[in-house]
Amino acid sequence: MDPKNIETDLKNAKKAYQKAEAASNLLLVDKAFRNFFEEEDDSQPATEQPQVKLPQPEPEVNLEEEIKGAKTREELICLVKELAEERDELNQALTNPTPSSVVKLIYEEKPYSIRHFKSLDQKRSLLQEAVKLACANTILTVILFLKDTLATKFWVDIIKDLPEAIDVYVNYLKKDELDGYRKLLKLYQALGKVVEEGMLMLMNTYKIESPTKRLENMKQCLAFFSKHDSLKIHAPYITSQVSLLEKQLAVEAQDTKSEKPLFHKFPRTSITGKTLSDTLFYYCLYHAQEPESADNSPISFKKHFQVSERRYAYTELQARAKSGEWDLIKQNLTKKGSFFPTSFTTFSAAKPVLSLDVFLETAVTYNAPQDFQKYVASLIPAADRYKIATDLKLYPIAVEAVVELKDKALAQKLKTLVVAANGSDSPLVAALNSV
Repeated sequence: MDPKNIETDLKNAKKAYQKAEAASNLLLVDKAFRNFFEEEDDSQPATEQPQVKLPQPEPEVNLEEEIKGAKTREELICLVKELAEERDELNQALTNPTPSSVVKLIYEEKPYSIRHFKSLDQKRSLLQEAVKLACANTILTVILFLKDTLATKFWVDIIKDLPEAIDVYVNYLKKDELDGYRKLLKLYQALGKVVEEGMLMLMNTYKIESPTKRLENMKQCLAFFSKHDSLKIHAPYITSQVSLLEKQLAVEAQDTKSEKPLFHKFPRTSITGKTLSDTLFYYCLYHAQEPESADNSPISFKKHFQVSERRYAYTELQARAKSGEWDLIKQNLTKKGSFFPTSFTTFSAAKPVLSLDVFLETAVTYNAPQDFQKYVASLIPAADRYKIATDLKLYPIAVEAVVELKDKALAQKLKTLVVAANGSDSPLVAALNSV
């Protein structure tokens, strides 16, 4: 071959390759390059090869990237050999395909044909080979093929023993916002996965915005959980959720029509869908005076849902603090009270329901009057009072505690905090210097 004609021949080879690949004919590709190297390969007789129809490629094929830099015959020979190897591999996969060879083509994102696998065993082998490659896209491609070509009971029988394949398909369905829930529910039903089916139903219920529809779905979940032994343990929880939502809907319907002054002073928001704690706070804030026999009574609510004394006491304290009933809280703070549980107000008891630091913290949170904060602080021993007041940044109360303790080390430590917060000219600094 004349070296001067290499560039011209190379261009002709490119054109021949483009024309051949546009026609999706591997045999023409082979002949195009054989003609280019006929001086080197005329000792090898040409053999007839079957034409194989590939998926239609782009109409224009640019080979610049394929043979970039191939300016010498040696480089072009290497490129042709690589293309020949790929051609042989592809030709083998298309003319005499096996599950492993087709799955490999899918994995490598090369043209493939999968529709000629007809038998159940072949399709089972396809999925098994795909799972071996541990590639989600490859596994999903095979699963969708199986689902399109087999009745549900047959493709489920194939997938049920391959947890990796199930995981891939489940993740695929979870991303389908339009119909994923229905398809996933059917999958769990077909696989006999009762627990997964029940949990999916319950999770979907919480996504329903309409309270009445959510209640209806929750009752269906309760019926489903109650009839399956593997889910019965969760049935009481759903029963409580159903009961809570029913009470919320009843109170909401009643309060929506009410003109109670408290609703104007503290504008209410819808109670439906709220947690048990938020619902109890709502009852304590807006319906604190209701008798126990009333449906919206906080005491009745407490007993129905078996709310602990401590939890109820804390919630009622927060509600009373929000409504600014500091005098009522103070009156019941050191005696057996009316609206607080008995042990709530007995601070001489061994195990009071709430400690005084909770009262002090609540007073700070809801901006209680200073005299109330000082009164609560006075009931706390000096050492505890110093720690609590420091944590809450109630420095006047903390200084009084340090002065009472006459602890110079604490005074010096507190002085640093006071100066940083109020400056060195603060009267609190002078009080600490006197310790």
